[in-house]
Amino acid sequence: MKKTKRLRVDDAFDKPAPPGTTHLGRAGEYFVAAQLLRMGYNASPLPVDTGVDLLAHWTTRSGESRVALLQVKSTAATRTTIRLNKPQLDRITDQGVNLIVVFWCDPQRPFALVLPPALFHMLTSGGFKSSAAPIRSRVDGAVIVLRARTQEHVFIRNSRTDVGPMVNRFDRLAATDEDPHAIPDYAEWTSDAEGLLRIVSEKDTQPNKRMQPTARRVRRG
Repeated sequence: MKKTKRLRVDDAFDKPAPPGTTHLGRAGEYFVAAQLLRMGYNASPLPVDTGVDLLAHWTTRSGESRVALLQVKSTAATRTTIRLNKPQLDRITDQGVNLIVVFWCDPQRPFALVLPPALFHMLTSGGFKSSAAPIRSRVDGAVIVLRARTQEHVFIRNSRTDVGPMVNRFDRLAATDEDPHAIPDYAEWTSDAEGLLRIVSEKDTQPNKRMQPTARRVRRG
C-alpha cells in the first residue's frame, strides 16, 4: 500500500520573504489608521503619495467638521535617523502635517510616536534658536535622531528630551486649522539658556476628556 505523505502546515502556508521597506512603511500606515478608527476618527491611507500618507476626519461634539493630515514613518530598529528635506519640513508647519513614527522593534507590540506641528516646531527651533535644539534644523531640511529605550521612554537626539509621553497619543493630533507656532498645553520650556522642553506627563493630563474627538480649536491669525 502506497504511503501518503502528511502535509505540514508550514508546507501549505510557506512564509514570505522578510518584509522590505515598502512593506514596513505601509504596515505603519495601516497601524496608525486602525488606531484612529478605533478612537472614532474616519481615517484612511491616501492612494497617491504627496507627502501626506493619511487623512483623518471627524465631527466634534458641537457638530464642527475637522481634518488632520499625517505623514507616517516606520522603523524596525530601536534607534533610527529620519531626514526631512526642506519641502517636507515646510509642509509640516505650512500645512499642519502631523509626523508619526511607528516603531516595530517588537513586531507583536508596535507603537507610534505622535509629533503634532506645534510640538515639532518647538523641537526644531528650541524656542531660542539654540544649538541644543532636539531636532537639528538645517538650510536643506532637518535631521531627527530617535531612540526607543522602552515604549514609555523615547528620546530625541539625547536622553535630555524624553518624548515618551507622546507615544500613541493620537488624541493630540492637530487639525489643519490649528496654529503650528503656538505652544501646546502638554509641553513647556524648561530652560531659557538651552531651549529644552518637557512633555507634560500622563498623570498631569485628563485622558478621559481627550480620547474622543473634541473642538480643541486654535485658529491662525
